[in-house]
Amino acid sequence: MKLVIGCSGSGGLSLDRYREQFRAIEMQSTFYKLPKSDTVTRWRTRMGDGFTFTMKAYQALTHPYDSPTWTKRGSRFPPGNPERFGSLRPTEENFEIWEQVIHIGKELGTEFVVVQLPPSFINNSENLGNLVAFFGSVERPFTVGIELRHTSW
Repeated sequence: MKLVIGCSGSGGLSLDRYREQFRAIEMQSTFYKLPKSDTVTRWRTRMGDGFTFTMKAYQALTHPYDSPTWTKRGSRFPPGNPERFGSLRPTEENFEIWEQVIHIGKELGTEFVVVQLPPSFINNSENLGNLVAFFGSVERPFTVGIELRHTSW
């Protein structure tokens, strides 16, 4: 069994200091907006070989446009009809967002992506159906962890 210890985010440390303490990190910033390729390249270069990146999937996939998370940390809603994003609905818009998540994940060399669902994503037939239909329709080149946040699950 491989055990890698890191934090969700850098814990307030600079990346250089973080790298001295840990060999893994969950990139939380990818939840708020997807980084450009050159940013991902800088992260990989700065952290060096043997460093493990996991990432949180972009919130456009999971959170509706009226979620309070969209007002945090420079979040940018993608162009298009906002009602076609989020809640893991199997829409073309969400499939495109997932392709972007895959692209960034591959650039990072991640083996694990966290899909954080909002507290409003309750355990009902519609949401469960969306989750199954969505992940049954997309490529999953890494392990996907689903973070369910409503107590009904």
